[in-house]
Amino acid sequence: MNTMTGRKALALGLLVPLLALTACGGDTTTGGGTQKTITIGTYGSGTTALATNVPAEFLEKNEQIQADHNIKVVSEEYSDLQTLYTDVTIGRIDVAIGGPSIIASNASTGAPLAVGGTVARSTNSVMSAGKPWTKEEIKGSRIVAQTSSGSWKAVQTRISSNFGLEPGRDYELINSESTAAAAIQAATGKADYAIVRAEQILIAQQQFPNLKVVANPEDLGLVAGRADWGYVLIVNTKKIDLESSDRLTRAIGDTTEWMKQHPDDVEQFAVSKGQTPGVTKQFLTSGDVNYDVQTLDEARDDMKLEFEALLKSGVIKEAPPSSVYGEK
Repeated sequence: MNTMTGRKALALGLLVPLLALTACGGDTTTGGGTQKTITIGTYGSGTTALATNVPAEFLEKNEQIQADHNIKVVSEEYSDLQTLYTDVTIGRIDVAIGGPSIIASNASTGAPLAVGGTVARSTNSVMSAGKPWTKEEIKGSRIVAQTSSGSWKAVQTRISSNFGLEPGRDYELINSESTAAAAIQAATGKADYAIVRAEQILIAQQQFPNLKVVANPEDLGLVAGRADWGYVLIVNTKKIDLESSDRLTRAIGDTTEWMKQHPDDVEQFAVSKGQTPGVTKQFLTSGDVNYDVQTLDEARDDMKLEFEALLKSGVIKEAPPSSVYGEK
């Protein structure tokens, strides 16, 4: 449930052209003061993802929401996760939408990254062709995942904390270029489990009737029965300050509220980008895309618990600096 309430629905025309690309992190003076230009990078893998590139692109199209929060947004879509995370780390883009583990691991080595706010809870799920998700079954099994993603790092943390099992020692970890490709390997018997997320879960179920979800986001949560944070704003602190992060977070909150109120428009946009018809609307209206937009102040305590779990499981080797929480 979105913690930012009381927002009004804002009209958004699907045919409004994308804003012209502008320099990263620039400021333009407006009648309301300084309007911050923020470049957001998202991972789309050639189609649409309701938790990443869709909110960014819809926000970029909506000049009214941008004006309400005194920001100007430019979105850039990436087909490669590592390039996305590299670009936000070096400051070629200002913000990326991704998993919190990326902030923890990179900030621990001195990268100028911090949590700018949250976007949505995790959509990570485990799929198999009938093999149950238990300690006994996982041990000695083959798990296929997109290992460069924050999704896998979160699941690895839960396997370690819940079952005491580690990759390489207790189970074989197979790298996949995407969660879609991971599902294929599980469906065809090349792996026992696939870590699949977001819309790809619905697509996999349609394509491979033998695949079932054997662990959902709530099953994989740090807190029993609650999905972890899956999508946060990864901010380069040399480009974006906390006040600008808060403005961007609130603007994304307004955008996701609009999307939930206009599922047909979002579906039309997604299909025009190559998404399988019906998948986006189903994922949006079912609530499986669990938007939970919070500013850093609102999410700070949860983020600390998340990073402590990453450290305890060995996914990160040292605790990230307090600057990742906006603290000095």
